[in-house]
Amino acid sequence: MRHIIFLPLLLFLGCSSYPQSKISEINLIDDHTVEYNGDTSKGNAIQLETLLTKHSKEIDTLVVTSAGGEVFGGMYIGHLVHKFGLKVVVKQYCMSSCANYIVTASHDVIVSKGAILGWHGGATQPMYSSLEAEISWLSQIQRFFSHVDDKKEVDTYLLRWQREELEFFDTVGVNQAVTILGMMPGLKMKRDSMLYSYDKRTLQILGLNIKFENEDQTELSPDGAKVVQVFNITNEKLDTLLKLHNKKANKDT
Repeated sequence: MRHIIFLPLLLFLGCSSYPQSKISEINLIDDHTVEYNGDTSKGNAIQLETLLTKHSKEIDTLVVTSAGGEVFGGMYIGHLVHKFGLKVVVKQYCMSSCANYIVTASHDVIVSKGAILGWHGGATQPMYSSLEAEISWLSQIQRFFSHVDDKKEVDTYLLRWQREELEFFDTVGVNQAVTILGMMPGLKMKRDSMLYSYDKRTLQILGLNIKFENEDQTELSPDGAKVVQVFNITNEKLDTLLKLHNKKANKDT
């Protein structure tokens, strides 16, 4: 049963109430910069790879606006960011798989003034959040299960996701727990939005190098709705959470 619950959460990483353009745009905007506007699909990742390979000596910056999408597509893009040593600029929003795998892959990230950055889960998410807790996305799950009947296929997909996410974060040098801290005990009960982020010091400890053009991280959408909960975590609390996560992760592997 655990595996049946686990896999649909893969879809959660690509879902967001924030608007996402249906038509993806991946274009050079100057000799050194690619603008990526769209979801984290494998098709978009391949398109980006083609562009980067063609201009490998010139391009050094990726400007991104994405509400997420496919987790494997997101990791594909993240590996490209890491391989080509790209600076990442979040233009309007970077959420879900974009936050998980694009922002974490760069050692030089700028979040533009007013832009949204937020996480809401990862491959280890079911250790902390049940399927029922994400009731607003049940329609996505129902659509998924109308096409998946083979438990073996589900298990295979799950194991691939867990393995590749672990390898991804080992490669980029960021703590995998960045994806799920906001749903862990002591933080989840304080959440008042679907997405979450962390104070600058915590992000740095987790291995990220992010500069925010706003003095404070943006929590509100342009229409004034709160979309991100920014947690300020003390060193002691973070150490406790990371030890708990490592213990749970090792127990489940």
